[in-house]
Amino acid sequence: MSCRRTFTTAEVDEEFLDELCELRDALSEIKENAERYVVESESASKSLLSLSKSLDVLRALTIYRTADSSDVSLTGKELTLSGFIDGDDDPLELG
Repeated sequence: MSCRRTFTTAEVDEEFLDELCELRDALSEIKENAERYVVESESASKSLLSLSKSLDVLRALTIYRTADSSDVSLTGKELTLSGFIDGDDDPLELG
């Protein structure tokens, strides 16, 4: 926009003008908050997606452990699998 150097003059109640200024400031604050919300909600969405993927992995492990809980026992850093390959019960070191 460019100024055409023409002005419209009118009598306006000063309280009304003050209220318009307050509304303009409030709208500006709402706009800033909305923009911040969009950015933060996108970040939260990414975090929730990551959490959901991790939960899926955990669920898969829980299902596996529930299905084979009689064949698996964990103690310290050892993993013992009963009836694995040749039925040998020697513990497998995890590191």
